[in-house]
Amino acid sequence: QLNSTMSSITTQFNALQNMQGTSLVGRQVLLPGNQLAFDANGVGQGALELPKDAKGVKVEVISTTGTVLGTLNLGDKTAGTHHFNWDAQAAGVTDLSKVKSFRVTSDVNGVAATVTALAPQTVSAVSFADGAMRLRTTSGSTVAYSDVKEFM
Repeated sequence: QLNSTMSSITTQFNALQNMQGTSLVGRQVLLPGNQLAFDANGVGQGALELPKDAKGVKVEVISTTGTVLGTLNLGDKTAGTHHFNWDAQAAGVTDLSKVKSFRVTSDVNGVAATVTALAPQTVSAVSFADGAMRLRTTSGSTVAYSDVKEFM
C-alpha cells in the first residue's frame, strides 16, 4: 500500500513539475552572466547581485574589441539584486553587434566587493534530466532551474 501511495505521489509531483516547466517558456529569467539584453529601442538591460552593501557601484559596457563603450555610475547599493538599463543610442552606439558584455565594480570598506553579474535571458524550452528541470534559453545555453536568480 505504501509503495503504491508513494508511486502515485511521485507521478503527481512529476506532472506538476511538467506543467510548471511549460509555463516558463517565453518568460525572461535572470541568470549569472554578463550579456545585456537589448530591446527594440537599443536599451540594454542587465542586473547585478551584491552579497553585502557596496559603495561606488559602477557598470562598464565593453565592446568586442575590449574598449569601454559607456559607464553607469550606480552609486552606493544595498545587498541584493539591482537592475539597470544602458541606452546604446544615447552613448552613440548604433551597431549593437559591437557590444560584447558588461562588468561591474564596487567596494566594501575600500576592498573590491564580490559582485555577480546577471543577464536577462528568455526561456525557449524546458527539459528534465535525472529528476531535475533544465531550461534552454534563446541564446542556446541550457541551465539548471536552480541557477535562475529571478523570474521577470
